[in-house]
Order: sequence, then structure tokens, then C-alpha cells
Amino acid sequence: MVSRIDPHAETERYRQEVLRTKGAKLDAQGRALLEEDLRSPCTEEIAVFQAFSRIIREAGEKFVVMDTAPTGHTLLLLDATGAYHREVARMLDAKGAHYMTQ
Repeated sequence: MVSRIDPHAETERYRQEVLRTKGAKLDAQGRALLEEDLRSPCTEEIAVFQAFSRIIREAGEKFVVMDTAPTGHTLLLLDATGAYHREVARMLDAKGAHYMTQ
């Protein structure tokens, strides 16, 4: 299966979901602040990351091949999980704890 993440579509989907859930019980001023916050450039990064995570999660035990620009952000994102795992393993090893990863 081939898929492509459309940043504009994912950002709009994310904005609508946040407004529907987090914005549901806000008053007019709170909703206006939330809408302003959702116009931040960070919103697109969050939306695209969530779409990326969804694709990885849905892949199950299949191979996922990504074609992305090798920017610093992309490389850090790809390394984040491994770095976190290595740090947790290092701390558990130092305590002599037994653990298993899958």
C-alpha cells in the first residue's frame, strides 16, 4: 500500500478534532484563544506527526518505507524512540533490573 500525508488536509482534520473536543465546552473567548493557537505553525507539525504515527500503528508487522527530506527535525523524530529506549535501558541496567523489550 502506498500512502501520502497531505499536510494541509491533516492540519485541517487536526484543527477540527481539537475544536470539536477541547473547544466544545469553552466560552467564546476561550474558543477564540484556542482557534488562534491552532493557527500556529506548530499545529501542522503536530498534525503531520499524528498522521505519521497513525500510519506506523496501522502498518502492524509490515515494512514501512518513508521518503522524506532529511531535515534535522525529521532525523531527530526518527531517532527519538530509539534514544528514549536506550536511556530507559541504561537506567534499568544501572539498577540491575530485569526487563524485556518487544
